[in-house]
Amino acid sequence: MTLNITILTDTRIYQSSDFRLTTPDGPLDLPALKMAPLSYPSFGALVCFTGLAKPSIDSDRDTVDRIVECLADSQDARLFQVVELIRQCATDYVAETERRSGRRERLTIVVSAFVRDSPQVAIISNYEDSIGQIPHAPLPVMEVSWATLRPGDAPVVLVTGNKQTVTPADQEELIRTVVDAGEDSARVRAAVRALNRTASTHARANQTISSECTVASMDSSGSGMQDIDGAQEVLIKHVSNGVHISLGDVLKSIGIEKAQLAGASFATSKPTSRRPPSCRREPWEVSGSRLRLVEIVHTVDLDCSPLGLSDSNIVLGMHGEPTDRSRQAYWTWTEEDPDQLHYLDVVLVWESYGMFGRAATQWNTADSSCQQLPDEIIPTARADSGEILGFDRRNRRDAAVLSLDNKSWSHLPFNDGFAPADMNSALTIVGNVMMDNYSTGWLMRKNERHPVLLPTYRYHHTNPRHINLSGSVTGQLSADNEQHVVLWTPVA
Repeated sequence: MTLNITILTDTRIYQSSDFRLTTPDGPLDLPALKMAPLSYPSFGALVCFTGLAKPSIDSDRDTVDRIVECLADSQDARLFQVVELIRQCATDYVAETERRSGRRERLTIVVSAFVRDSPQVAIISNYEDSIGQIPHAPLPVMEVSWATLRPGDAPVVLVTGNKQTVTPADQEELIRTVVDAGEDSARVRAAVRALNRTASTHARANQTISSECTVASMDSSGSGMQDIDGAQEVLIKHVSNGVHISLGDVLKSIGIEKAQLAGASFATSKPTSRRPPSCRREPWEVSGSRLRLVEIVHTVDLDCSPLGLSDSNIVLGMHGEPTDRSRQAYWTWTEEDPDQLHYLDVVLVWESYGMFGRAATQWNTADSSCQQLPDEIIPTARADSGEILGFDRRNRRDAAVLSLDNKSWSHLPFNDGFAPADMNSALTIVGNVMMDNYSTGWLMRKNERHPVLLPTYRYHHTNPRHINLSGSVTGQLSADNEQHVVLWTPVA
């Protein structure tokens, strides 16, 4: 059996699913998400499964496809009605597969939801319930068992599928992390991914659990985030009030196919019982970058971003308006007045040179010229002295490259995946790289052999955006519902 982990807390639910598929013909490794978010007027939910994934190894539909199909025309359904529809569909599905293969497969579907701010979970299975295994399984009919987290209760961890690979000590450690993390759901998702990796190496896993997985979190409004280990060619299936929303169809409509998905978010306009996050701003510095981190602005449930950085360390930025999220407030920040944002009525961002698109086109506004750069390179920055920074996406690599003459590209001396963002005239380069599923900022100075990692806050994504001639860098740190605009300055 494969593995699902479900966590109920009073403000969030979490679900994980690995990528290994079970068929009557044997296990199958395909980039498939065995999970889908559900959104209905009276509740939001996450659904995942373990066990029977496809009726045969060459079938073009998996169990999530079946679930999505059985919820068609289920507009305005209540949670118990959705669970019953899935139960009936799953019973028929197992019976159809048994008639084909001559063997009854095991299947568990977990639906975790918030109903009137109350976290609940329904386990639909022919061999296990919310407590443990059902005797004499697998049964011919899927049965439902329920669990509810009452106000004031401690978080609950439910393991379905290959339960033996997650020990009681593992579950206790996960609960400690959940309690300690509070509203930092990104940290909890990281802990669940780590536990899935540990479970995949357990002696009783028997290669039934993939080391990679997807983990989603959802608050009581039905809004949430989903992390996906490694960039996968997978499609998210989402049911909104009985209507299947296909991300694949949306991407195809704009000319994008076979996209690699690294994460997702889903949102509603409903109120939430989630407590305001309290960012601990725990420093994380591992590589001796010789840079000091200064926070400029911090927002909760609002966007904020740096837009530019002058050579005198004046930062131009924006953040969403608290009373109207469709509007932005623009400001400048200076080191001389670090506790004050200076708001602007009009913002004009002007560049004398620009670069655009996969065709690697460079334009010069001084003489209205336009030049196509060689090869299939995506340019990201241009130094005042003419050098161009970019990355090579051929063979699906993020290989950083540099052009000194606008005619040819040379690969920079670090591993693929170190995506460059900006460069100054001293050829100091900044960018980010994925480490432990967090975007991590880095900086590489000219003539140095290795990049250094930028100081950041633990459990945050780090995305440097701009670097000036003095080597100061501005960028954004983010963790689900929180964002920070920061400045890194060289330490004398």
